[in-house]
Parts: sequence; C-alpha cells; structure tokens
Amino acid sequence: MNEKMKILIGYDGSECANAALDDLQRSGLPAEAEVTVLTAADVFIPPEISAEKAAAEPFPPNVPHGVKLAWERNKHRFEEAERHAAEAADILQSKFSGWKITPDAHAETPHWAIIMKADEWKPDLIVVGSHGRSALGRMILGSVSQKVLYESRSSVRIARGRNIPVNTPIRLVAAADGSPDAEAMLDSIVSRNWGKGTLVKLVTVAEPFHQYGVEPDAQMNRIRDIITLAEQKLIKAGLEVIPVVEQGDPKHILIRESEAWNADCIFLGAQGHRFLDRFLLGSVSSAVAARAHCSVEVVRKASNTNSNESRINISEQ
Repeated sequence: MNEKMKILIGYDGSECANAALDDLQRSGLPAEAEVTVLTAADVFIPPEISAEKAAAEPFPPNVPHGVKLAWERNKHRFEEAERHAAEAADILQSKFSGWKITPDAHAETPHWAIIMKADEWKPDLIVVGSHGRSALGRMILGSVSQKVLYESRSSVRIARGRNIPVNTPIRLVAAADGSPDAEAMLDSIVSRNWGKGTLVKLVTVAEPFHQYGVEPDAQMNRIRDIITLAEQKLIKAGLEVIPVVEQGDPKHILIRESEAWNADCIFLGAQGHRFLDRFLLGSVSSAVAARAHCSVEVVRKASNTNSNESRINISEQ
C-alpha cells in the first residue's frame, strides 16, 4: 500500500496565501494526503510558567513595563498565527475532505520555520504563496518563498491563485531536459490526479549550438530523444501533450510560453544538464518562480532529499 503524500503549506492569512489555497484545487493533488498548515510569527515567546505562578504574578519582580507590553504583544501575534493556521486548515478541509490536516504555529522567522519543519517532517511537497503579509508572514518572493525554494530539500510549489472557473481544463508547462530532476518532475506530474482535458505543453530549450562546442546534429538528436521519451510518459498517463522545442534563454522562453498559453503552472526540475543549456540550475528555477504569472513547481528527485546537493545552487550561474 502506497504511503499518503505529505504536504507542508506555509500560510500567513494574506490574500495571496488564500489564493494559494484556491490554487491547490488545480494542482492534481491526491484525494487523500497528510497535510500540515504552518503559520509563523517572527517573535520571541518566553518559556511558559506554571498556572499557579502565572495567576499570582506572570512576570518576575522589577521587570520594566515596556518589556511586559512587548511580551503581551508577541503573545498576541503568536495567538494570531495559531488562528490563521486553524482557519486555513478549515478552508482546506472544506475543499479536500479526504485530507488529514494539522494546523501548526511557530514563533520563528517564517522561512526558517518552514525549512526546519520540512527537515524534520520530510514532506513530498512544500506549498508557499508568492508574497504575503509584511507584518506576520513576510512571504515576499525573494524573501520567504525564495529562501524556501533555495534551502529546502523538498519539492516546492510557489502558488499563485487564478480567478477562473474550477472546471476549466488545466494547462501545464513542463520543462524537459533529460536530467534526473526533470525525470522526477515528469514522474510527479503523471502521479497526480488531473481532470479530463488536462493539457501539457512539453518544452525543451537549448542554448545556441556553438555555446559549448557541441555538434548541432548531436544536440538535436538528444533533444528529440528527450522529447519523445517525455511525451510517451505523459501520454501513457492519459495527458494530452504539445511538444515544443525552442532555442534561447530558458528563463524567458518558459515564461513566454506559459503566458501566451495562459498556463496554470510551470513544472521544473531543480537541477538540469549543462550539456543542453545549463537548464534549470538555480537561477533559472528562481527566476521563473519570481517572474511567472502562474504557479511554479520546482521538483527535486526523492533520493536527493537527504543530500545538500538537492538545495538549489545559484553560484554556478
């Protein structure tokens, strides 16, 4: 019996975070899953004291009034985080009745709360909004979302909700380059529960053939092999596929193709082959995640989840 998918969702109560919850209805996720909704308040909460001591005097003698006010303010923000997590869990439960959902709140810097929880719990997928509240969540792409994308060892979905009918056929852009992470990305797509009529635009991008001294015929033969194998895998899973081969900068091409096609999500491998075009090495994944109009899912090969190599390396760009 297969284990249930484990999903960690970072949530801060913002409009963007709520849109990310809506986006999950168009992400092909399973009907049954173990889900943790984590909200973080970037505050310090002192260790709890006994009920008897708290009733008598919640603070030690001679504590300045300003410190007491700061503690009360931090406690209020943490309680607000707890409420947000519980509210998000209720919203998700109404959308996914078969999910086992646990709300969780941490007094921690948001991106570290998500990363530490992921290192401990080892989810199959982390979901974060593209940006969020500056006061509570600080989920700004380039801040929390970007740091989670860089530092996590799990696959990450940067979710952007779209105001379209739920029953509209789903459109995906999948970036294929034959690398292990790209293969894992294809496996992730075919393992999902996509609705009837889901379309996949299968995109392979190569830099100019002279870039690394590779013979054009040899490179094109490899590209054709990559596209053929990837297309066969997707079609076997019942998906409709549109293969596309482009030459140029993958960051620009993937965003252009997704916008022109009004895609719901771009799927990428976290790392790729330098032979083709240094495809999806760090800055490509993060650039697409930052600039795309739609959701972006960056997939890491499962066997890499315990390796530091699975973290995106932007220094090679």
